[in-house]
Amino acid sequence: MTTPAALRDLMRRGNLTGAAVARLTGVNGRTVRRWLSGDSAIPFAAYALLNARVERAGFLGDLRDMQQHRVRLLGRIAGLDAELAEARQELARTEQELAALATTENAA
Repeated sequence: MTTPAALRDLMRRGNLTGAAVARLTGVNGRTVRRWLSGDSAIPFAAYALLNARVERAGFLGDLRDMQQHRVRLLGRIAGLDAELAEARQELARTEQELAALATTENAA
């Protein structure tokens, strides 16, 4: 049997109001208040439906977070690629300067 405390916890985790619980489960606000006070038993189907919705919302939130993290990482990779290209250009210039110096020293 689902307890009022379990329903309150689910509502907190899902950021659900009593009105939202009523709308999602197809009951009126008075019924939700009776569930929360313990005056009426909370049907398993109603709790399972709400739990599935909260879990799905959490899963979707996790997916959004991962997508945002991926975008940030791709941005960092692009920045590192640009730095690497600059470093390669600098290395090529340095190698050219060293080759020119070696040629000048060999000529002298």
